[in-house]
Amino acid sequence: MDKIEIDIGKMIRKELYRQKRSIAWLAEQVGRHRCHLPRMLKKTSLDSDLLCQISIVLGVDYHSIYSQKIKRCKNATQ
Repeated sequence: MDKIEIDIGKMIRKELYRQKRSIAWLAEQVGRHRCHLPRMLKKTSLDSDLLCQISIVLGVDYHSIYSQKIKRCKNATQ
């Protein structure tokens, strides 16, 4: 198994910083309470539906990061 862990919350926080947007703004965009989203973004993984919503709002395909990891793992086992 691929030993590189994906900290998706950290990646999203970095993208918010790059776009000069706040977590409160993102929470509003994805229909989450602004108090809950910061806690969610401290996790290393997120619900797929939430990740999809965040990907659309920020214009970043976060699911592709996991797809790349799956391909690396698959190639490593062959």
